[in-house]
Amino acid sequence: MDTKAIETDVLVIGGGGAGLRAAIGAAEKGATTMLISKGPVARSGASLLAGADLTLDGRSLHELGFPGEPSDTKDKFFNDIVTQGFYLSNQKFVEFYVENAPKRVKELLDLGIKVSFSEERAIFTSGLSILSVLLKRAKEIGVETMDDVMLIDLLTKNGKISGALALDIRTGDLITFRSKSIVLATGGWHKAYSPNAGSRELSGDGVAAAYRAGVELANMEFVTFCCNVLLWPPKWQGIIFPYLLHLLIGGKLVNNKGEDFLSKYDPVVVKFGTSMEWNKSFVSVATALEVLEGRGSPHGGVYYEVGDMSWKEFESHVTKYYPNWKYKRIDFSELGKMLKDGKPVEVGPAAEYFEGGIVVSEKFETTIPGLYAAGECTASLFELIGLLLLQRKCWLKVQ
Repeated sequence: MDTKAIETDVLVIGGGGAGLRAAIGAAEKGATTMLISKGPVARSGASLLAGADLTLDGRSLHELGFPGEPSDTKDKFFNDIVTQGFYLSNQKFVEFYVENAPKRVKELLDLGIKVSFSEERAIFTSGLSILSVLLKRAKEIGVETMDDVMLIDLLTKNGKISGALALDIRTGDLITFRSKSIVLATGGWHKAYSPNAGSRELSGDGVAAAYRAGVELANMEFVTFCCNVLLWPPKWQGIIFPYLLHLLIGGKLVNNKGEDFLSKYDPVVVKFGTSMEWNKSFVSVATALEVLEGRGSPHGGVYYEVGDMSWKEFESHVTKYYPNWKYKRIDFSELGKMLKDGKPVEVGPAAEYFEGGIVVSEKFETTIPGLYAAGECTASLFELIGLLLLQRKCWLKVQ
């Protein structure tokens, strides 16, 4: 096994939205910047699977030329994030986020992201579009990138970060990186759960390396599960396509007795708990209770079906959003036939977002000098990747 050494001012570990935006920021300041990614840069990790919505106050969105809510304010936006988040958020980070979100959205628009549509407080694009424009910008300003290079451990000297040891997955060679600063952007630890709705690269190795180096972790118990994720057959396991169908189009969820188990809950709760992203909590818990009480499907979930809608109407809605039954370039016409024929489609909760991670200061530093962190859903993400994957806490219209 060979070992080679590479020197750089800043080493960014992670090839998704967080890593690319951090690398751009470092390079724009004049630092020599190297970005390594366990998979292909900009084509692996969490960001590629994003919807994705860029969220900011309605007035600022309106000023950017979109049909946002002009009577909205940053103060209202801040208040909704804090209160609807049950006061669990770091309010200094929330304040910084709310103030800077419009600038970061404008930045992505100027870089050329493709906008699908907008709401009172959000514009919608795709993870692929975000990654494509960030990768293009990174290359323009001289960020060096390496695909298929996995972090093994962080290196420190006299209590400060000094570099990292990594593995070239293709050759098996070890690489020693010497750097003045490191930004960890390696995503969550989805592989702790099976099944999960994350990319195969999300195995928590970056967080584990940081912990071994001595940093503090927090909120690791905060894991968002996505409901209605495909559980069977294995080729589809972990894909959220039925979740989107249920949210956007409708349909029915039934247990192994054929019962519409959501009908036993308060109708108001069901209405809001199936028509907005709160469904990830409500429907996941309701499904888990059915399984725990012996009314689940063979693979630990429930069944998704068309429901009272005619097949013709249902399919017309599906193909409006997903022409030819294709989602993320995967052909789901076979699933469509299953739904048409009334065959069981097993769905259930699967780990999707990880809100916990490395503790950072308001300057996004860890307790180890020279080591910074950016994550998919942590507060540090909001500045470093420009609001790419904010967990939506403000879907109710501001009054």
